Amino acid sequence: MKVVLINPPGNFEMTLGKAKGMASTVPPLSLAYIATYIRKFGHEVRIVDAYLYNMDISSIVKEMLSIRPDLIGVS
Repeated sequence: MKVVLINPPGNFEMTLGKAKGMASTVPPLSLAYIATYIRKFGHEVRIVDAYLYNMDISSIVKEMLSIRPDLIGVS
């Protein structure tokens, strides 16, 4: 089974109180933990960090169409 886990785009700087324009370099660890667990059962897992790469919705959809996952998870 192909699984894609998405870290959605958003404005987390305002939520976390960081200066505007500073990108977070912290990877989505919760998604990495889930991916590791799912891989133990032989499934193919990919994490799409739309926040880090400033992806818009159309870019995310295009990525999903190229991967063609069986299951999509959004954090």
